[in-house]
Amino acid sequence: MFNKKEFDRQYSKEYNKKHPERVKRNIEKWRKEHPEKYRKNTNESVKKLYRENYYKNRKKAIQILGNRCSKCGYNKHLAALDFHHCLGKKDVRLTNLFMLKWNEKIEKEIRKCILLCANCHRELHFKNYVGKVE
Repeated sequence: MFNKKEFDRQYSKEYNKKHPERVKRNIEKWRKEHPEKYRKNTNESVKKLYRENYYKNRKKAIQILGNRCSKCGYNKHLAALDFHHCLGKKDVRLTNLFMLKWNEKIEKEIRKCILLCANCHRELHFKNYVGKVE
């Protein structure tokens, strides 16, 4: 079956490879003619996309890990749940990954974590650095 979107995408790729200078000139010309649109689109829309991806991916990761603190069972608000790396070395910060599209890298990093509420997470780290408080 013929897919017009895929055809157009492939045609554009080939055209861009064959005529890189022409494409570059056209882009520069458009940017000069539309400076307000260019600046606005690159800054605001990218920030909006990152923000949307962040919340969507964080919510998905929390669902994968069980929607509740693995120590006390807290599940009232997503913002109060933290990811604690306990299985393997932390390769990259999850907050940075969440801004991207969902991929295997996020999935791999999540599998190294347990979900803790903010209180349990702070207590755990406090004990690691200082020892038990009596």
